[in-house]
Amino acid sequence: IESFRLQETGARSKRHRKRAVSEYLEELVGVLSECHRILKNGCYFAAVIGESTTRVNIVPDIRAILEDLGFEDVLAKKRSVSVQRRQHQSITQEYVIVGRAMK
Repeated sequence: IESFRLQETGARSKRHRKRAVSEYLEELVGVLSECHRILKNGCYFAAVIGESTTRVNIVPDIRAILEDLGFEDVLAKKRSVSVQRRQHQSITQEYVIVGRAMK
């Protein structure tokens, strides 16, 4: 199972590395690029990204990646995560990120 964890984007087992954020964003470029490739022109993409109170906010980076890949009307709406839904105490907020694939 460890080999699968090493391939997983955003795996918890990777988050304590010095380059964890940059590696995550690099992996995310591949994922988001594939999403853009398979979406028809004008179709929408949405993702939910948890925001930890103990880590750097990467939502601006994700928005920039989406725009660089050709998504338009990229928006990020912040919302609270209820106590019942929290998998980790430090994740109290999350972003719903939406963009439209333009080709």
